[in-house]
Amino acid sequence: PGGQSFADTVKPFLKSTNTIILTNHGTVSFGKSLEEAYWKTEILDAYCKILILTKQLGGSVNYLSEQKSRELLDLKKKLGFDDPRFHNENCD
Repeated sequence: PGGQSFADTVKPFLKSTNTIILTNHGTVSFGKSLEEAYWKTEILDAYCKILILTKQLGGSVNYLSEQKSRELLDLKKKLGFDDPRFHNENCD
């Protein structure tokens, strides 16, 4: 719930992402279809569960190196998947 002014806070991020986590409001995901937006939400939910379980088990989260991240993005592009990072030169 919220008004137009709250919705306007999301606008600056629409071109650089497809899923947004809103403080105290949950998430907003969008795609070319309702099903695509739904799956983006499911992916985010699974990722968050993995992070929570890792921390509960006393482990630390080990992120991929920049090189490994780039390799995965290259594979994603090769397989025909779109990603907002393909359209933003300054995205790390």
